[in-house]
Amino acid sequence: MDGKIWPCTAANPRGLRRQPGLLGTGTLPFPSEIASRSFPIMENFAGYYATSDYNAAMFLAYELSAPDAEMTSVEAQESVHLLCTLLKRLRAAPNIPVEAFKKLQQMAEAIPQIGPLLFSPTSLPGTLLAIGTIIAAAAQSKALVDLLDLSAADKKKLVQWANSRGSASSQSAKKAFRGRVKLIRVAGQLHFEVPVTAQAQSYRVLGQVGQQFAHIPAFGTKGVLDSRAMLHANGASRGLKLMTGGTVGSVLAVGPQAYFDYSSSSTMGEFFKKSAYSQPTNVAALVGGALASASFTFVCVVAGFGTAPLVLVLGVGLIAGAGLQYLIQHKGADRAVGNHIVKEFGL
Repeated sequence: MDGKIWPCTAANPRGLRRQPGLLGTGTLPFPSEIASRSFPIMENFAGYYATSDYNAAMFLAYELSAPDAEMTSVEAQESVHLLCTLLKRLRAAPNIPVEAFKKLQQMAEAIPQIGPLLFSPTSLPGTLLAIGTIIAAAAQSKALVDLLDLSAADKKKLVQWANSRGSASSQSAKKAFRGRVKLIRVAGQLHFEVPVTAQAQSYRVLGQVGQQFAHIPAFGTKGVLDSRAMLHANGASRGLKLMTGGTVGSVLAVGPQAYFDYSSSSTMGEFFKKSAYSQPTNVAALVGGALASASFTFVCVVAGFGTAPLVLVLGVGLIAGAGLQYLIQHKGADRAVGNHIVKEFGL
């Protein structure tokens, strides 16, 4: 110190005068000095920032994987849906390196509980097929009136009579149809007995399967004619039948995983060892889903509900297979089975 320049402190920010001591209580500055002080302005970082699809997907994958992430169930569902959308977009993007996308895919697959089921490249084809068959089965539903074996004129007359039912201008059924549509009594109530087309054999018509006639109530006829008839459990045909068959399901259950294991192995021994850990879960999910679907169909028949709708059968199989796969992986049974196979066959 030369006696002219003193250190700047909180008590003497400009270093213009002596101080009793740097470690002491010091003296209060003059009010004018306090007023002239300049304090740093805190930067406000809040707001919206643009980001790329890749960085957004990485952030979502990390957030969903974090064990201490405080997210509500609705927020988690929205994040999963957005991550699925971003992955689909990035898969078709021309400027994303293969290694970068693989890293993102691995992070998404590592998300606890849902990662292996939703984002694994080996289980995704089977999941998409299962969801696609459910959508296809639901899309093939038909209005009941379209399955009736009547001429176009008679269908139109039946619909018009149902629409005017209860109005002042409505006619009685006997006068309107004059024997062209048969009236019968079922459990004391009037019903129209109308023949159905051959196509109706694949549908649940008013809860019945394989009937030659549809018994339509004479009261509330309009609602019954507008109701949708769904394909029954064995009603799939052509492409839908092929997709819901066991052959395609089996190939998609084990095929993608087998290709992935083979392409990432340098020897056949390494391939068999990887398959010992990966394939038992796929096989168990396939068999479990098939058994659940068959059991559901059997229970519906025994309970008197008839053959179950195909949409419900496929849905039960999908949920059962995914649930069994999650349970096996969550309990570590896949590792236990893999260790047993490796030890038993000396892989």
